[in-house]
Amino acid sequence: MKRLLALLLVVVMVASLCTGCDLEDIIALFTDGGQFGGTDAEVNPHLHFKLDQQMLDAFYEEMDRVEAMAIEGTDVEAIDAASDQLEELYMDIVDQIQIAHVLQSMDVEDEALSEQYLTAVDKGVQLETDYNAMTRRVYNSDSAAKEVLFEDWTQDEIDRMLAHNEEIASLEKRNEELTVEYRELSQESLSWDEEVVRIYNEMVKNCNRIAELYGYENYYEYASRVIYERDFGAEERSKMRSYATTYLMDAVYGALDTFLSKYEGLGFMDSNLVTGLMYTDYDDLGTNYVADYMQSIPGDVAEKMQAMFDEQRVVFVDDTNAVEGAFTTYIDGAPFCFFGPGYQSSTTLIHELGHYYGGTMVELWEQPLDISEVQSQGNEWLFVYYLSETLSEELFECFLHLTITDNMTIILSALMIDQFEEMVYTHPNAGELTLEEYEALMNQVVSQYGDPEEINYVIGDLNTYWKMVVVEQPVYYISYAVSAVAAMDIYVTATENEEQAWTAYRALVEEMDPDAGFLKNLENAGIDGPFEEDVYAYFANLYAY
Repeated sequence: MKRLLALLLVVVMVASLCTGCDLEDIIALFTDGGQFGGTDAEVNPHLHFKLDQQMLDAFYEEMDRVEAMAIEGTDVEAIDAASDQLEELYMDIVDQIQIAHVLQSMDVEDEALSEQYLTAVDKGVQLETDYNAMTRRVYNSDSAAKEVLFEDWTQDEIDRMLAHNEEIASLEKRNEELTVEYRELSQESLSWDEEVVRIYNEMVKNCNRIAELYGYENYYEYASRVIYERDFGAEERSKMRSYATTYLMDAVYGALDTFLSKYEGLGFMDSNLVTGLMYTDYDDLGTNYVADYMQSIPGDVAEKMQAMFDEQRVVFVDDTNAVEGAFTTYIDGAPFCFFGPGYQSSTTLIHELGHYYGGTMVELWEQPLDISEVQSQGNEWLFVYYLSETLSEELFECFLHLTITDNMTIILSALMIDQFEEMVYTHPNAGELTLEEYEALMNQVVSQYGDPEEINYVIGDLNTYWKMVVVEQPVYYISYAVSAVAAMDIYVTATENEEQAWTAYRALVEEMDPDAGFLKNLENAGIDGPFEEDVYAYFANLYAY
């Protein structure tokens, strides 16, 4: 029997880009045509939404066949073959959910796109619920082959299969509805009002209830262990928070001051280039540094990254109704990247190309997601090292200090957001807090790192930033912290031995073991992890007074 992947998993990585297709064309091509909505493949060959009843019927027919064969239990080889066929049908439907998600991301205010996505999710959640019910029937049967059929399942997977029920499915569907509702509201304002607080509170309650039904104390624990499969816990998080306050709080002020002092001495064109690499659309720069970087890296790596463009496995969207962000998901057996408005810089493109490269080797939802973030951020740091040999010394030094500042603020803000979320999901009144109480919790966290006003200045209004991410990406943000530290170590290695840095980075992608976990994969690649002092101390020493 197959332990099928969670249908609702959409691998989202913050980053960005521009428009390769006209949104008006997409809307004009809408048709129901017997499907649950849909678009024509002329826009993008990978975004042809075609989920219909025939696809669902094929899955259910095959599922019934698998169940009958499994309960009979006389031909394990035939059961395995049928299970493989069922998995293929399942992944075809998962593809359609991902396509609907990408299309809805193109225009969150289009009701037809939102309805299409929610309908796809609804069908998918019901399918997953029915599949789990079928596997329970087989597991509870007297099948002679039962022990063989479930031999690859872990006890945690069996426990979750036995625990899954209609209530969990209903809560999952409701959270997707709330996410779509939040997306529509967030397009109008970045601030939280009573409606957003209502949405967040309901989602917190739903998430904690899902965790409870699966046998966990709270959603923070459940998401860390099950969804993100993290192989570190409270002790390691405490150590990392300590290193961050000891080394990075002073260093981030030093890095920012150093950047500003060098930036002020640049001319107009040079200053625009330095910030443009990180914040301006990559194709608005005078030189395509991304293309030049790819010319300089190992040929087979560049070939895999270039496939994103050559095979049209990407959409660039400038429409103001599109999601402001970038992410990489998986469609039709390969990665697919989305870049929304305001997320089209060289650095962002490099980030997603790292995800794309990683996804060509191992499907993103089979990877420890924290490793996936090292693949993306590691590519960013290798790009930084490339620029050290491309830009003038003056320009590179300025850009380096900006990049270090940015990465330190990512680590610090991600740690604070994670600590805040841990408090939210473990709060005795979880899901019933007011905006003032949420802000008080966040200020309590920030105060542990330093003066809140100074921190909000350096990080760029953390009070606004955390509100933008905790709804759509619950308990995810520590991934950006742990991965950023590991990725920075790749740069440290490159300054000493570029070839060794590339060897480590490629090992993390091409030799990554999906079952080994985050820390073991870093160790296997020879990369220092986030719970080792050396990387923190290295960057702190750069700005020692």
